[in-house]
Amino acid sequence: MITFIRNFFIAFLLFITPAPASVLPLLSSSDGHSTHIKRSVVDTNGVEFEYWFDQLIDHNNPSAGTFKQRYFFSDEYWKGDGSPIILQTPGEVTGDGRWAFLKERFLQYKMMEALGAAGIVLEHRYWGKSSPVPDLSTENLQWLTIEQGVEDLKYFAENVQLPVNGTSTRPDQAPWINIGCSYSGLLTSYAQERHSDVFAAAYATSAPVQADGDFWEYWEPIEEGMPWNCSSDMAAAIASIDDTLINGTPEDVQALKTKFGYESLQDDDFATRLLFPFNTWQDLQASSFQEEGQALFFNFCDAIEAHEDGSINKSDEGVGMPLALENLATIHRAIADE
Repeated sequence: MITFIRNFFIAFLLFITPAPASVLPLLSSSDGHSTHIKRSVVDTNGVEFEYWFDQLIDHNNPSAGTFKQRYFFSDEYWKGDGSPIILQTPGEVTGDGRWAFLKERFLQYKMMEALGAAGIVLEHRYWGKSSPVPDLSTENLQWLTIEQGVEDLKYFAENVQLPVNGTSTRPDQAPWINIGCSYSGLLTSYAQERHSDVFAAAYATSAPVQADGDFWEYWEPIEEGMPWNCSSDMAAAIASIDDTLINGTPEDVQALKTKFGYESLQDDDFATRLLFPFNTWQDLQASSFQEEGQALFFNFCDAIEAHEDGSINKSDEGVGMPLALENLATIHRAIADE
């Protein structure tokens, strides 16, 4: 069993380790206008530069000033003045590496190729290198809202000076197409609803436009798609954890958290940690195995189904309790400090 736990841990470290990037010092603007500050970024496969835009901190109060918002740009297929501009924000993640949306295999790239369009990936405010504030104090989070995110897209489209020789790139001169997936798709949907005069078209996938505070249905396809033995054992282990958290004594609860390496966490934070790696399921693609080998998710299931002698249970019934709970705790102890 130790071998499988070790293999899972190695896969986990590879999963969370960011790709290295090398940067040069920033070049500053002397005229105070929106400027494109370039950095050298390694391994961008043709998307060579980061660019920067002076975005409003507060769209309801422009006098609050601006901050530098990072974006990536590609004109590989752009046919010149009046041709489409396809805009995407990666949403609630850093923009690091998201230049890849502008290269092969991604929908935005295929749309650029088909439409003769330029492509932009705009980093979301507060993430990566696009923060309007020096720290994340409660007061400084006041501009982290969906409304501000939506208005960022509009203001960017109307005011950015793209790094091309053409002049007809504004929304009244060229069709801007706003695309996004998940939270990014939500921003796309709301932006299109409010600003259809700015964006000629929009494409949103899996956009959570209807808020649901208890969206338990999200997990059903995961349970149905998992190996049956793994889903059976995880259901039994989670039921046991729930019972302890709900009905156990304070000493029982603390002992359970300690077993998992999360003794310092509150109950809700402890439960949140147990979502991993189930929340990686949505990242699986038909090509995942061919490109990366067995996915982290299935390495996890192998670790859950490991017997003490290291053999892997193949039966539909699973290893059962209490071994399923013990294996789950062993996995989380290995990653508790990551």
